[in-house]
Amino acid sequence: MSTFTPSPADRRSIGRFCESAVADYLTALGYTIAARGFTVKGGEIDLIAEDDTTLLFVEVKGRTDGEQIRRFGRPATAVNAAKQEHLLFAAKEYIRRTGNRKKPRLDVAEVYMTPVEAIADTVEQWMALTIRYYPAAFRG
Repeated sequence: MSTFTPSPADRRSIGRFCESAVADYLTALGYTIAARGFTVKGGEIDLIAEDDTTLLFVEVKGRTDGEQIRRFGRPATAVNAAKQEHLLFAAKEYIRRTGNRKKPRLDVAEVYMTPVEAIADTVEQWMALTIRYYPAAFRG
């Protein structure tokens, strides 16, 4: 199998695929997806989900192979203090705009991907294997 280095367009496709996998995971747990890619100046949230009492702000991070994990570490480690500040800012802005009064929670989801038989070097060769979900991954 050839080595696949995702282009920026492919990275966006992989990111959307990872976000969709996590959205499906949350939906299976009984959450409703309220927003995807909520963006404000100074912050962005991949997924916003809710149930009757809780409002989840979810940062989704993925890795496509063992080499990426060796080079960059676990996906959740990319959610550093600066990224957490941006997420918190965007979450507060979402609450301000929507008036949502549910209990907010800041979560992180890791999506581990593995190569499957490739027909061509495109995003279609990737398949999500594992989602690791960290509720209340950090405090705001």
